[in-house]
Amino acid sequence: MRFFDRFLSKNDSSLLEEKYMSLASLNRGENKEKALNILLLADDRHEANVVQDHINSFRKNSKNNIFLVNPIWQDIDKVSNLEKIDIILIHYSILILSDYFLPEHNANIIKQFNGPKAQIIQDECRWVNRMKTRMVELGIRAVFSSLNVKNLREVYGDEKLKNIKFYSCLPGYISSHLKGIKTIPIKERPLDIVYRGRELPFWHGRQAQEKSEIAAHMLRLCGQYGGLIDISSKETTRIYGDDWLEFIATGRATLGVEGGVSIFDFDEKAENETKAYLADNPEADFEEVFEKILKPFEGNVIHRTITPRIFEAICLKTALILYPGNYSGLLKANVHYIEFKPDGSNDKKVAKKLKDYDYLQEMVDRTYDEVVNNNKLQARFFIKQVDVALEQLYSKR
Repeated sequence: MRFFDRFLSKNDSSLLEEKYMSLASLNRGENKEKALNILLLADDRHEANVVQDHINSFRKNSKNNIFLVNPIWQDIDKVSNLEKIDIILIHYSILILSDYFLPEHNANIIKQFNGPKAQIIQDECRWVNRMKTRMVELGIRAVFSSLNVKNLREVYGDEKLKNIKFYSCLPGYISSHLKGIKTIPIKERPLDIVYRGRELPFWHGRQAQEKSEIAAHMLRLCGQYGGLIDISSKETTRIYGDDWLEFIATGRATLGVEGGVSIFDFDEKAENETKAYLADNPEADFEEVFEKILKPFEGNVIHRTITPRIFEAICLKTALILYPGNYSGLLKANVHYIEFKPDGSNDKKVAKKLKDYDYLQEMVDRTYDEVVNNNKLQARFFIKQVDVALEQLYSKR
């Protein structure tokens, strides 16, 4: 069962009493009262399209009045009439622990604001205890998280967070912008495989290393069987903006893994001990660091989810080559994606499928129809659910 369907059988009273719940469970009728004035604090200068789409979805789809302020560059009190604001919503593009993203002046304004405050959060494995303390300091009362309900309880079960309600949602949804992009057929694309990964810190755990491992795996495979590719996990080769979508659309296929990590660094001990070890042993690889430092931390919280990048590829009708996973219950191996086994046991089969353009075209068309047209994966659905949650929060202020 998909985690966003997990609570649909509960009645309204149990939903209201539940502290950790799926956001998509809030399928009650829209509030008929006047629209709320919501101050959205977000980095509208962010270089990634997926972040911009997420921010813009609020202004396009919310029934409430959205007032956008970028606290990195603007003083909240100078650009917004706070007396008319009903709720403050902090977007995940604003790291509340950082003075750069949230200068002290703006943080103090949030603290002093008498109305309800909510936060959308991602990358929750980092600085966990400090983040929870900061939530309490700012007076956050609702959090929209990419963790599933089980992990919400594990990570945020502190007594000091008893006044905060946590909602489980996906880290990204399908925007109208993505759905409207025209693509060219698989056989006419110039490259066989395109990919840009990221070398994540060792202290995020073994799962986080898959993003770079799958790139190295495919490079070995293409070295054996051939193919026109553009694959990299180096930070210097990252691509942003419209160039990113154009890049994905040039490939017949792209690589992917489940988003998430296998270590949550509550007290930053994993990070600090890893950095200290690498300072003394700069040539150490992940396996060495894992055995020397990280093994006791591994698996303390397992977070896996489908990612916005996978939705982007599906919308662009670029075939997916993915490591095995659940993908939030949305994708099935060899139905919606080519399963690429980490142990190399099906390398030959993967190489064969990549050369069958008709097979790839049929797969991307089917995946598009079954995923992109799923109502619960639309940005407008997500925003509607957030609206309901914020209206409930406001009614209980």
